[in-house]
Amino acid sequence: MSTSTRASQTSPKPHQRASGIGIFDIPEILEFVTTFTALEPGDVVVTGTPAGVGMFMDPPKLLHDGDVVEVEIGALGVLRNTVREVE
Repeated sequence: MSTSTRASQTSPKPHQRASGIGIFDIPEILEFVTTFTALEPGDVVVTGTPAGVGMFMDPPKLLHDGDVVEVEIGALGVLRNTVREVE
């Protein structure tokens, strides 16, 4: 099972990769996760990020209050969240 994924943060350059190139495939990840938690419809299992992690950019690009983070999975749809600073 391989599908295209995209993640971006208030930025024109999204992280993009095919899901089939990870160390573990999706069924293995889900099998492991369900050994310690029950998954419900709508749950999202976040497994990491493609190359280009903001902390290691020059200069580092980190998330800030008000940034919008989007994760898109092929024909499944888009999950969009606004980052908020916790005081």
